Amino acid sequence: MFYIRQRSIKMHETSRGVAFAAHLLQKGTDTHLGMVENSGRGGATTFLGASPHVDKMVRTVADHFEISVEFLMDYYMDIAAGFSGDTEDDQQLIAAIASYQPE
Repeated sequence: MFYIRQRSIKMHETSRGVAFAAHLLQKGTDTHLGMVENSGRGGATTFLGASPHVDKMVRTVADHFEISVEFLMDYYMDIAAGFSGDTEDDQQLIAAIASYQPE
């Protein structure tokens, strides 16, 4: 449903961590849906949708997996970076998110 193209990720070191910004795209069309960002200062990852409709779509996917939008965006960043998860539960969730298609 969604993905982050690895080459769209912009990262830089901060005194408290790594800051990043990336484009969330729609699979199959490469339509820009919004920006995923983290300030690298210990705060949550944020998502700024391109429209209220996009915000609703993202919220629906997060609700499907029973996670916050912030965690969903973190998982999309993990998928883009090729990270498969530390635990079996993370690995299963990452695989499910990567292959999710709404009904």
